[in-house]
Amino acid sequence: MARRGAVAVGLQLEVIRPGGGVEFFALDPTRGVTNVGRHPDNDIVIADPDVALFHLMIDHRQPPYRVMALDEEGETWLRGERLLPGVAVEVNTWEVIAVGDCDLVLMEGEAVAPVEARPAAEEERAPPERPRPLLLPDLGDELIVVDMSPREWTIDVEQTATGQVTIANGGDIVATFEVRVAGLEADWVEVPVARVNLIEGARTTISFYITPPRASQSRAGTYPFQVIVTSPHYPGHVSRTSATLVVNPYYEFAVSELTPRRQAIPWRKPAGEARLTIVNRGNSEAAYRLTGEDDERALGFEFLVPGVEEVLARQAEFRLPAGEQGTVTVRAVPLKRPLVAMRGRTQMFTITTTAAVGDQMPRAVIGQLTVKPLLGLLHVVVLAIILAVVVALTTRPAIYSFTPGSWVVEVGEDATLNWRISPFAFNARIESEGMDAIPLAGIAGKTTVQPKGPATTYYLRADHWLSRFTSFSMPVSRKLTILVRPLSPVIDAFTVDRRYIVRGESVTVGWSVRYADQLILRVGDAVEIVSPDEYTGERVLSPGETTLLSLEARNVSAAALRSAMVWVSSPQIRTFEVRPTEIVAGDGVTITWAVSNVAAVAIAPLADAYPPSGSVVHHPQQTTDYVLSAAAGEEQVRGIRRVVVRPAPTPTPEPQPPTVEFFNAVPDEVVQGDKVKVQLAWSVVGKVTDISIDSGIGFKAANLAPKGFVEVVPDKPALFVLTACNGELCASQSAEVKAVEPTPT
Repeated sequence: MARRGAVAVGLQLEVIRPGGGVEFFALDPTRGVTNVGRHPDNDIVIADPDVALFHLMIDHRQPPYRVMALDEEGETWLRGERLLPGVAVEVNTWEVIAVGDCDLVLMEGEAVAPVEARPAAEEERAPPERPRPLLLPDLGDELIVVDMSPREWTIDVEQTATGQVTIANGGDIVATFEVRVAGLEADWVEVPVARVNLIEGARTTISFYITPPRASQSRAGTYPFQVIVTSPHYPGHVSRTSATLVVNPYYEFAVSELTPRRQAIPWRKPAGEARLTIVNRGNSEAAYRLTGEDDERALGFEFLVPGVEEVLARQAEFRLPAGEQGTVTVRAVPLKRPLVAMRGRTQMFTITTTAAVGDQMPRAVIGQLTVKPLLGLLHVVVLAIILAVVVALTTRPAIYSFTPGSWVVEVGEDATLNWRISPFAFNARIESEGMDAIPLAGIAGKTTVQPKGPATTYYLRADHWLSRFTSFSMPVSRKLTILVRPLSPVIDAFTVDRRYIVRGESVTVGWSVRYADQLILRVGDAVEIVSPDEYTGERVLSPGETTLLSLEARNVSAAALRSAMVWVSSPQIRTFEVRPTEIVAGDGVTITWAVSNVAAVAIAPLADAYPPSGSVVHHPQQTTDYVLSAAAGEEQVRGIRRVVVRPAPTPTPEPQPPTVEFFNAVPDEVVQGDKVKVQLAWSVVGKVTDISIDSGIGFKAANLAPKGFVEVVPDKPALFVLTACNGELCASQSAEVKAVEPTPT
């Protein structure tokens, strides 16, 4: 293991390979976060096919340290349990983290030299590391109840990730809820319905869509983000749900024409120079290889690439970050220079740019270099007379070029063969085993063939032009081989509509497959061979436990595999309380509950259906057993709580004033001067302590019986008032006696 310099004693990561090899990586304390995966952009690169492109994140800023799986396709195990993507878990030093077939151990020990996971050749050209955002923890709220599924997406650019957020109003008022997505570019995210009103206890589901554009700014990597739900009716309350978006890399580049495309150099100038610009239009750093070729192999090529001071011969490689461009200087060096010629020698050459990653076709640009001779036309005329006879005897056919349009073709695809021969070639033809010879006319052209088998070799043969007149023959030949690439099976789609279900519910698995001879669907340990007429189809499954679903497509050349995990859970009562447990008739009790993995609950003897969590006040009139029941599919849970109701004590009546039933005077009209007796009668009910009569003519009576009468003789108009009292509470009633003037006689 190479040591690149001592580091301070600190936190280290030990990587144990499947074959027993051990490597140590020093974790940078200034960064605090280290990413592990198969992609070159990771801090620690593990080239293992079972390791995801962006597999694991280690947060080692301060104890307790935390790890989080980033991709559900790569398995990560800690303490015998598989880590769920997007969920941070505490990890102690010296604990083993299983990543694919490798074991990772977080340890503190003596200083060791860090070992880079990249090859040494790439280390010098590695781009500066960019900081990666840290996934924030979820923040729940009892009034704004939020659930989101799924929590992680892995997509290509221009592909849309669809998420759904379920919002429940946990309060006791009608409230407005607003949804927004934070942590991603605004033009990536679309929330068609970002504002919704919910009554108390109601819930709804809001969909959002994330579509990274096909641009170099949509860098490949992991993008943690959060879905934030707020409500203006619940100030200070917020719910945050974290998720991750993994954008796959794509590779695309463009190549400019050579500048200048045509040039002529004198005999004394050693080489011609042209410039070529390469643009990385992909979203990830890419390496490019440049090669030069001319039909007659009369030129040598040298390259000056950005960032490299040395001149590279024959071919050059360099890297470009996403969205950037680099200009390469190409030198075409003539290997042979014409000493005597009537005109300059023109050489056509091709500069081919090939991407080192991605399934991209090479880009080729054409240039032309004319090398002027040392001796001109006058000298040539003199020499031509001398050499004419020699040329006639020594000329022989020549094959200048014999190249395919593409060195690799798909099964059943045609290939183009380009050729250029000398005018002295006779009976030029293209031959191959198992096919008739193709005669060629002219000195240059192209023809179309269909290669067979894994590789087909073609021969371009030509005879000497003198063989038309004599038996003299000096044939020439050149060959090339075209590779035939068989089509690999392609799984266009493998979808599972739900990753998290409750036991008894169903999921729908769909797929679309091409170029497969055999299709195998595995549901846990069960294996199904899918018939060819269902290579685009679906199944409805009801797994009874957490199950791994996989789809494998095979043919004679390769195999493709896609898998997904379906997590199965059961309903569970987390909280069920009734307080207080003993009351007096007329008082109320508060019922509080929280149930997982259900849509609604029932509480007997209450008649309504309730959300999975909440509280309600009830006034039982007698001892009552409250029964909480919740069902999801075939699974059902119940809980019972009893409240004892005691009878209320008899209240002591408050004192009331007595009631005067009647109080009247008979007769109620007399003649002044007559001594007529007037009878005052009364009746009082209720508790009394004193009954009295008072008048304005001097008549008074007290301590009277509740019922009775008295006689008075009024000689003028009078108003009699009866007052009945119960302590300080009194009631009164009046009776009036009128007096009229006597009639004169």
